[in-house]
Amino acid sequence: MISTRGKLINCGAIDGGIGENTIPGECTLRIGVRYRTESLAQEIKENLKEATASQTVPDTWRILI
Repeated sequence: MISTRGKLINCGAIDGGIGENTIPGECTLRIGVRYRTESLAQEIKENLKEATASQTVPDTWRILI
């Protein structure tokens, strides 16, 4: 993927669960981030915060590290 702004977010790995159509007890996503400027870094952080701000499955939680 080529980014003309210098902003790249890539989901590198997803780990968790036992199969399709099940909710795992735990799931981990590893995300690779590249950026050219500090302002893009802040934009990416805000994007990730927004993406993790709400839940779609009741009684689940998420942590952004």
